[in-house]
Amino acid sequence: MSISLNLPPGFARIPIDGDLDARIEAAQSIAALADRGSADPATVAEAVLATGDMLRSNGTILAGQLALPETDPSVHAMVTLSTRRLGDGGPELPDLESRVESARAIAKVLSHQNPHATVQYRDLGCGPVVLILRAGHFQLPSDVTVTGESIEIPTDTFQAILPTPDGNSLLVFDMSTSAREHWHHFLPVAMSMVNGIRVDGSPNPAEPLPHRNEDLR
Repeated sequence: MSISLNLPPGFARIPIDGDLDARIEAAQSIAALADRGSADPATVAEAVLATGDMLRSNGTILAGQLALPETDPSVHAMVTLSTRRLGDGGPELPDLESRVESARAIAKVLSHQNPHATVQYRDLGCGPVVLILRAGHFQLPSDVTVTGESIEIPTDTFQAILPTPDGNSLLVFDMSTSAREHWHHFLPVAMSMVNGIRVDGSPNPAEPLPHRNEDLR
């Protein structure tokens, strides 16, 4: 299965695939960009390589950090694109109607399982897709903070789920950031990236079927 998408300016890619020498070179480049005098570049490069290996083992095929020119350089979002196997022997979904049916079913299930999230079914350039927007937070433990007190950090997540033509897997695009006040800058970029995803180089019909875009909430 061949997957392609356009990467926006400001996207720093974490090396996941390729030969070891190429991944080491990419990790060293990231370490050099990240170096602010507070960390050893070699240590940073090693951590980047380990992160790439971990992501690849979990089915991630693309990962990186996105910074935008209209925001402060310290503001960024994490982006991943992964494949999720559904098991062998599933029905193939070679035509648009089959993938529409699959995406609608996924959206219906997720809308019930995530009552506090916004779940939508949409027809985009990538084909039938389920969009999920979640607002949440995570607790930073006191033993890793400067003040010695735990800190609650807000985090917003945008997710897009696309059924693939083989019927055995899903493509999952994920963008998350703790910079909630800049979320309106990141969302259009996320939508553009999702819209540009192509599987096996085959674009979908230019004219979407009518009455397809709907908010399941």
